[in-house]
Amino acid sequence: MNYQGLKCDYCHQPFQDGDDIVTCPECGTPMHRACWNEQGACVHADQHDQAYTWTSPELERQQAARKEEEDALKELRDALQGGEVPFSGTGYGGVRTYTTGPNGEVHPTYRVIGAKEKVGEYTAEEYDAVICKNSPKYITRFFGIQDTGRKASWNWAACLFPVLWAFYRKMYKLGFALLLVTCLLPLCFAKPMAKYYIDYEHELVGFLMSSTTEENPDTAAIEEKATKMAEKFATSDTYKVARKVADINSYISLAVSLLMALFANYLYQLHCNKLIKKAKETCAAAEETAAFYRKHGGVSAWSLLLGMMLDFLFSWGWLFLVLMIQFRQ
Repeated sequence: MNYQGLKCDYCHQPFQDGDDIVTCPECGTPMHRACWNEQGACVHADQHDQAYTWTSPELERQQAARKEEEDALKELRDALQGGEVPFSGTGYGGVRTYTTGPNGEVHPTYRVIGAKEKVGEYTAEEYDAVICKNSPKYITRFFGIQDTGRKASWNWAACLFPVLWAFYRKMYKLGFALLLVTCLLPLCFAKPMAKYYIDYEHELVGFLMSSTTEENPDTAAIEEKATKMAEKFATSDTYKVARKVADINSYISLAVSLLMALFANYLYQLHCNKLIKKAKETCAAAEETAAFYRKHGGVSAWSLLLGMMLDFLFSWGWLFLVLMIQFRQ
């Protein structure tokens, strides 16, 4: 065994390369030969009857570190088996860290975020007061953005329902901006799209009426007529415009969903930063700060309902409006 760097238990001096070292045959304690001769026996001779065994301090440190890693991994496995994200439901979330084992292997571990730990200028405690619902999840994402230096982190809610997520989190400017981006193109081409729907409905109603009033309808003739009608609309200018607008808008909506999925957490952090900064500038007492956060932070079911109504109106309200105007003429 290499004892270099360890200390002699008798003189407490580190062993150097080339030192004459002897080990006790009873407990394995290493000593300088001169120290052994001076002591006349092992320094731990009085403990031999207690089955004392010498252990390297470095080995003890490695074993303690390995046990700590194993305990952390066990806690992680237990949490995952229970369907929970580690530390997400307690305190202010948790962040992933890595430790190096005795042989250079890297082990993932997790630690709980403290209330006074900072993400940039503000503490986890301040973010928690602003976010309220699901704050550990978002605080963990904020720490991840800071640690990695990457602004992108996945958010499923913002991916599937970008507009509704923004309104639910009281990010009204972002919600309206997303509505305009995803609905502006259909609004600009509302008239030709409405004309297509009106013409199609007139033709479809007339076709169905003529087919159902016949006593002995010719099935082949009806199918042929239906095919011609479909070809007519497929080649019409209004159909081409409506189809192209719908295709382009679907690509825009997909791009918005992907961008929000990647950057919603970062945008939400910026939103929280503004609220915390404004609260520090305008609120003198803790009660005022709490009232400010209740009003402008957290989540709102009413705002979610408003977002759903606006999303429906922006997506389809224009079509109903144009159709009503056309039918009145």
